[in-house]
Amino acid sequence: MSGLEEIWNQSCENQNIPQELAKTWLNNVKTKYSTESHRIYHNLNVLNKKCDLLRAFGQSVQYSDYLAFAIVFQYYNFDLKTDCSGTNCAAFREFYNAANIDNIKLLDSVCYLLGDSSKTFSGNAEDILLYQDLDLIVLGSSSSEYKEYQQATQSEYSHLDETTYKKTRLRILETFLQIPQIYSVSCIGERFEVSARANIKQEIAELKN
Repeated sequence: MSGLEEIWNQSCENQNIPQELAKTWLNNVKTKYSTESHRIYHNLNVLNKKCDLLRAFGQSVQYSDYLAFAIVFQYYNFDLKTDCSGTNCAAFREFYNAANIDNIKLLDSVCYLLGDSSKTFSGNAEDILLYQDLDLIVLGSSSSEYKEYQQATQSEYSHLDETTYKKTRLRILETFLQIPQIYSVSCIGERFEVSARANIKQEIAELKN
C-alpha cells in the first residue's frame, strides 16, 4: 500500500467516512494528480513520495488528520498562474460535505493549512511546521533527484520567459540561504538541511552563469 493510500485510509477511518466514498475520493485525487498534462512536478508521484515521508516521520512526529488531508488537497487544483488555495479549500469542503463529516475543527484546520487565514487552526503547532517542511524536502534530495526537480519546475513555469524565470527563481533560492534554518522540524532538518543548502548554492551558481 502506498503512503498516500495509507494516510488517506487511516484519516478517513478516523473520521468514520464510509469506505466506498473514501475510495471514490481517493480515485478522484489520483486522477487529478496523474492526468493533467501541466503537472510536470506537482503530480501523483510527488504526492506519493510526500505521503511516504509523512508516514516515515510519523514514527517520531505525531501528525493529525488535519495535516494528512491538507497534504492530499494542497495541489488538488494546480495552476502556477493563479492562487489555487481557494479552489482547494472548496474541493476539500466538497469532500467534507459528501462524507457528512460533522467536525468543524477539521474543516477549518484543513482550510487554514490550505491557505485560508480567516480560519482557526485547532491542531498542534508541529502540524504546521511539518506541513511546511514536507513541501521543502525536495530541496534536500540527492543531486540527481534535485536536477530532475529543477528541470520539472522550470517546465511548469513555461509561461515565463527564461530571463523572468531565472530572476524569479534566484530571488526564491537566495531567500532560503538568508534564513538560519530551512527546516523547522528537527528530525527533518538533521537529515536534509545540509544537502538542501548545497543543492541551492549549486543551482544559484548555474542560474548566474
